[in-house]
Amino acid sequence: MTAVILRTLTTQAEWACACVAVSNFQHDESGRVGRRYGLTYTLDAPGEPDVTLEVWRSQRGVEVRRVRKIEDEVRHALG
Repeated sequence: MTAVILRTLTTQAEWACACVAVSNFQHDESGRVGRRYGLTYTLDAPGEPDVTLEVWRSQRGVEVRRVRKIEDEVRHALG
């Protein structure tokens, strides 16, 4: 069993997309450790703009981080 570390995910839609991205990553990955060997997935999120996630294998497990675009940051800040 592999640990999954979720970083910078704040909504249920992001968490749902992370589940899909981790599943895809487990099929697509090269097995190498390190962020430079990670893969990026852009997925449709219900009720939100597309969610882009970076997934990579680290010493601790599989890590997931949301890649935010500038527009997302402004929209999030304005609420």
